[in-house]
Amino acid sequence: MVRNSYKLLAFGTVIGTLLVVLGASLFGSGQPVPTMSAVVKTSTPIYSVKTPEKVCSITFDCAWAADDIERILQTLKKMNVKATFFVVGTWAQKNPEAIRLIEKDGHDISSHGFTHLKFPQLERGRAKLELENFLKEIKVIIKKDTWQGMNLFRAPYGDWNKNVVALAGEEGFHTIQWSVDTLDYKPNVTKDFIMGRVNTGVADGGIILMHTGTKLTAEILEEIINKIWDKGFGIIPVSKLIYQQNYTVDANGVQIKN
Repeated sequence: MVRNSYKLLAFGTVIGTLLVVLGASLFGSGQPVPTMSAVVKTSTPIYSVKTPEKVCSITFDCAWAADDIERILQTLKKMNVKATFFVVGTWAQKNPEAIRLIEKDGHDISSHGFTHLKFPQLERGRAKLELENFLKEIKVIIKKDTWQGMNLFRAPYGDWNKNVVALAGEEGFHTIQWSVDTLDYKPNVTKDFIMGRVNTGVADGGIILMHTGTKLTAEILEEIINKIWDKGFGIIPVSKLIYQQNYTVDANGVQIKN
């Protein structure tokens, strides 16, 4: 089964990481953590990736409540799935232990701005500070200068324009949107509605949007992962899904390897 094959793949990734520590660079998971260097110039965020592999990414926006973060992390650990957490800096300040657990468990810690402001409305200097202050905050919390996913950015509210994407790129960030919005944050959303969004929307190279602090996400996360597996998809963090260099992004937000 595909599910079992990805459990084996996850085991192989652990072994690959150990080999890298010993000096052998044999597996993709052993690649160095990306640093904040200039990225490919583009005016469009990445909504999905054109990839030969049947894989997708699960992402969580962390901006408001955090009462369900422990359960989310427990489920991901239980199922050996790595995800991407787009974190607001002030959320990280309030939940430093969650940030440390996210990093320890091998997930992406990525920027959602420092104070969850609408970037298109900000002056350039303030927008730049939002990106820089996020990085400073995470460095203080995890006591590291680099970490997995540090060069990924998702604009708060998904609100962007070409100037926002250009600035993020200059600061070393790939701007990431999504191809599947579960709408899990809606007040009257149902489990069946969320599952339906995932079932019909997931595709090769897709990026699934979810949130912390909702009434259902943590509760149905295991079922969502099983649904993705049943459809034959592997799940990897965005930092491993996207191309870090030598790419273009088309008008539909599909990242394509050159």
